[in-house]
Amino acid sequence: MRSFALIAASAAALQAQPRDCFLLSSFSDGVLARPEVGALLRDAVQLKTGSVDARIRLTYIPTAMYALRRESQRTPGVQRQRARRDGKQKRDRAVAFFGGPARCDAVTLDLWDASVKHAVGVAVPTKGADALGAWDPHVVLVDGGNTFWLRRCMEDWLDAFRGSSAVYVGVSAGAICAGKHVDTALWKGWDDPGIVEDIDDWSGVLGLDLAGGASVFPHASAEYDGLVAEKTAARHEPLLKLDEGAAYVVGSDGGPGRFV
Repeated sequence: MRSFALIAASAAALQAQPRDCFLLSSFSDGVLARPEVGALLRDAVQLKTGSVDARIRLTYIPTAMYALRRESQRTPGVQRQRARRDGKQKRDRAVAFFGGPARCDAVTLDLWDASVKHAVGVAVPTKGADALGAWDPHVVLVDGGNTFWLRRCMEDWLDAFRGSSAVYVGVSAGAICAGKHVDTALWKGWDDPGIVEDIDDWSGVLGLDLAGGASVFPHASAEYDGLVAEKTAARHEPLLKLDEGAAYVVGSDGGPGRFV
């Protein structure tokens, strides 16, 4: 994997090209439970396909949930098996949302080892590089889990994320990594930064910067208002606070995003 020494470069160096972007704390609460958000997402993806009859290409990235829990009593093998099972279930819900296998081709991509699994449909990629590149997915769904592991594993894929025009759906850790700075993941202490052994200071580590320079704080219930006020620094402004049902949507026109 590439060294993190270059991550704290200018935001412009990491910023991906403008594209539709949906930032969520929860896909189930932010999309599946909210018809107005689901309709916006389906419309954005349909515009990307260019035809109401075209099959949708989905790349699902569960890498954040694949991070091992150092405090777990389960073996690494059992942890990975459970994480892959849970990831497949979540991926299948996303496929169902986009019309099921009759309408949606999909692959699961792990950024850590570039493996492609759980293929659905025809003419799907077998190489990880193609799943974000030559296959040209219409939508990339980056799911939640350990933000620090996800950002570490993203490092070798930054060019692919920057170059993609796919609709980006970031859930929890995937939403944080779409923001400008990723150290908001430290605030609640939910994610273990020690999973990445070669980084001690996350304050300069940048995300994809898909939200107009904003950083992202998901699962932002009222109980965390004091914590947010204490932890927010100038580099985090503007800060997007996402509660469980929130959806922050950025259009491909490059205009300001909005809560829906």
